[in-house]
Amino acid sequence: HVQNNPYVRSSGQDDEGWLWEKLMGRDARPAVSSDSSPKTSSSASDETIYPSTVPIGENLEKAIQKEQEEAKKKKGFDLSSLSPEKLYGKAKETVGLGPDENLARQLFTEGAELYRQGKYADAADKFHWAAFRWPDSPLEEDALFYQAESLFFAEKYSAAYDVFDQLLKKYENSRYLDRAVRRQFAIGRYWEQMALAHSRWPIIPNFTDRTQPVFDTWGNAIKAYESVRLHDPTGPLADDALMAAGNAYFLKGRYEDAAYQYDVLRKEYPQSEHQYEAHRLGMKAKQLLYQGAMYDGTPLNEAAELADASLRLFPKAPPEERQRLLEEKNRMVQQQAEREWAIAQFYEKKRLYGAARMYYRSLIENPRFARTEYVRMARQRLSEIQDKPDRPPDYFGWLDRIFPKGK
Repeated sequence: HVQNNPYVRSSGQDDEGWLWEKLMGRDARPAVSSDSSPKTSSSASDETIYPSTVPIGENLEKAIQKEQEEAKKKKGFDLSSLSPEKLYGKAKETVGLGPDENLARQLFTEGAELYRQGKYADAADKFHWAAFRWPDSPLEEDALFYQAESLFFAEKYSAAYDVFDQLLKKYENSRYLDRAVRRQFAIGRYWEQMALAHSRWPIIPNFTDRTQPVFDTWGNAIKAYESVRLHDPTGPLADDALMAAGNAYFLKGRYEDAAYQYDVLRKEYPQSEHQYEAHRLGMKAKQLLYQGAMYDGTPLNEAAELADASLRLFPKAPPEERQRLLEEKNRMVQQQAEREWAIAQFYEKKRLYGAARMYYRSLIENPRFARTEYVRMARQRLSEIQDKPDRPPDYFGWLDRIFPKGK
């Protein structure tokens, strides 16, 4: 390899080359001859004599010989030789399956011909071996893509998805990125629809239908959507993948996961065509997460904010849709007022009248609740407990006198 390198000068040549001169920190002037007799430069100002040097070819040969001698003298065991990559590479070479570019190109050509003939299963096998025999190269990238394409057209979607995923993980900026994520999205849509049409437990294996995974068709569909956004987050299908995943979770009754997908879509893809549906379905998912007046009110408050945002951001929505949004908004306002009333009642029953009065006043003064019946009820209760002490009497105060605090 050293002798065939065009940048390496043999001992019979005069010029060591500009690259070597630059690397050695010298000007690109004529070097000494092979017989070590000095030469003069052709400079117009003066003549400079350069001392004799040993040509680079001889230097490298000696360095290689020295390294080989030192390697032989080394004692002990090198643990790096047990790395999985080196063991796998040695095993491949031992059985005659090491890298071979000529064979890989031949296999790729054969696979391309089978692909044109529509023999996709046979073509996929050829592309697989082409990638195997010449790894870490543009040829492997091409072979992996066409192997996945062949498997896709052979309707072996699970195997095709795995090869597409392998391609995108190894070649993140692959020139096949757009086509690969489109295939993954299509496979995910097919798996989701098949899971809805023929639902089965995730742990029940599938041994008959090669178009579906062995386990958990629906879960693999969600994984395909996530892969699309992971590998191409700014691509044309990223927001579609989020919307599809959110809808899949919604239909499964997993409203928290659905709400998360809709939230990400609204925040990260403001120009998406799915913005209106993300607002509407996100609001509905958060409504379904709300469990009642005595539970966490965050989902209800977020749903009410989404209702307000939908009415403000989408004025051209169909009239029936806007009417439905208004009804939902009024229902959520009623639930928020009910929550304030329930908390005030809780403190009143505990005879913590100060806290109860605070919540009654908050309910009365909030303009959103002006039309609810809870405002009238809060005024009535506030007038009845106006003279009550903020806190109940301390019936165990005598214990503080016997056992003062801090002792």
